[in-house]
Amino acid sequence: MNNIQEQKDKAILSGAAYTNFFDKDGQKIADNKTLEGSLRKYSSFSDEDIKYFTDNFEVIHQQLETASGFSAALIKDKRTGQLTLAIRGTQEPIDFVQDINLVKSGLALEQLVDATNYLSKLMIPVGQKYHHLYY
Repeated sequence: MNNIQEQKDKAILSGAAYTNFFDKDGQKIADNKTLEGSLRKYSSFSDEDIKYFTDNFEVIHQQLETASGFSAALIKDKRTGQLTLAIRGTQEPIDFVQDINLVKSGLALEQLVDATNYLSKLMIPVGQKYHHLYY
């Protein structure tokens, strides 16, 4: 893969982090029509970008927005098997509170704790418990 393609993939995954890949019942969106609709609703993807994403990537897991505003998705490249953790940036009003904390203290502690908990949950084998951090 060349550098331009790699940068395009990173941009696509970054944009995808703003999409909700689960329905109102908490089930992963499986059919392409609904997934395409979700990508249109939550991202500024063109039709070409949506097709590129659905052809080349699969969302393995998603942490929907926590109380601190943290949200991320674990996305697999279907071509290479490579996993990427795409973390959403500032979007909701609570995110701005975290941004202010970041400016004041240099650390968005609540989001850092939520990110650590999410990574722990992803890395621990199914059925095993992980140490959940609190703030």
